[in-house]
Amino acid sequence: PPSPSTSRGHHITITSHPTLPLLAYCSRTFVVLLSVPRDPNSDDNATSSDNDNDNNGSFVYKGHTSPTTVARFSPSGKLVASGDASGKLRVWSTHGDRKSKLELQVLSGPIADIGWDADSKRITVCGDGGGSFHVKAISDTGNNIGEMVGHDKRALSCDYRKVRPYRVVSCGEDFRTVTYDGPPFKMSKKYDNGDVNTNYVNCVRYSPDGSQFATCSSDKSVTFFNAEDGQVIKTVKNVHAGSIYQLSWSPDGGSIITCSGDKTMKSISSTTHAVIGTYQTPSDPLTVGDMLVGCVHLPDGRPVSVSLNGSINVYGTPDDFASPPVVTGSHASGITSLCYDPVTGTVTTGGGDGTIVTWDPITMVPTKSTDGVGRNPINGGVHKSNVSSLDCVGGGRVVSTGWDDCVRVSG
Repeated sequence: PPSPSTSRGHHITITSHPTLPLLAYCSRTFVVLLSVPRDPNSDDNATSSDNDNDNNGSFVYKGHTSPTTVARFSPSGKLVASGDASGKLRVWSTHGDRKSKLELQVLSGPIADIGWDADSKRITVCGDGGGSFHVKAISDTGNNIGEMVGHDKRALSCDYRKVRPYRVVSCGEDFRTVTYDGPPFKMSKKYDNGDVNTNYVNCVRYSPDGSQFATCSSDKSVTFFNAEDGQVIKTVKNVHAGSIYQLSWSPDGGSIITCSGDKTMKSISSTTHAVIGTYQTPSDPLTVGDMLVGCVHLPDGRPVSVSLNGSINVYGTPDDFASPPVVTGSHASGITSLCYDPVTGTVTTGGGDGTIVTWDPITMVPTKSTDGVGRNPINGGVHKSNVSSLDCVGGGRVVSTGWDDCVRVSG
């Protein structure tokens, strides 16, 4: 499947299935469901029979016609809600025919985030309403159960509390965090510019038991709130050296992970609010492609991060801060050329993004790439645009031509 679409200075919402090692993310006009191998140190290894999806669980949904912006699994795991840049929301099945169950034009601008209720019946969405910056909640039949105001700039993130009394929380570019009681949902509390944050509030998430919610901000801080009354529990400042783009609660609710433009991902205790540790992520001080712009936990607790270059980094156990992650990914756009090396038995592909990737033909896992940190690098420059042809000339070397009028020898 294609790599996640990323943009410098903006987070990517990557989410995980509630029970399966399956990730959901957006790539161009697609939504990708990516199967992640189970922990190799575990005896409980996944097989392709663990679920009904093709290609060991991976699947590309092509129902959107505009660039996709967010996709989140329902708590039941049977549905995905995805939004796009035109403001259209689609709800579709993760199995079977995968046809859309619901299609609505909910905003006049891009949808930034989506939240599900515990019963997989109600959805909240937020984003740019084309001049009105609010949050909406809808039922599974498409009925509007709350149009929530409270932001005067784009709302960047929202979430739905999974326990009673039901609540919705949102945050945005106006430095605000807003809570709503319902349904029907109405604003109950608002933290304005300077009350808690002094820069964009990029992500908000409720804890699994619904007792807390947490936010992360471009002012480098993380804030924990009491979900019952919306009061601030603790603001942890200067968690990272750069903007914090996304956070994720561990399955047991004991900690969160945060990822940042400083190229690190950290674990923070939800009780002591102290930094537990920093995960080792491959990075190069001379590049920006290894900035971390998204993160999530798999159901077994393993952390996952997304780099700006589209690489997906899967770490070991939640408390393993010393081991490097397993890095995977592919092209950010379509594959335009391919060659097979009979000597090494590898397949090499070129993409419309100018990158070259070498794959293990058995597992179809990338082993080398020209697109940055994490995998064994292919020596040789990246084309500036479409790779038009490839030729494997032996010894692991590849000759490529591109639309940038260059011929490159890589290996």
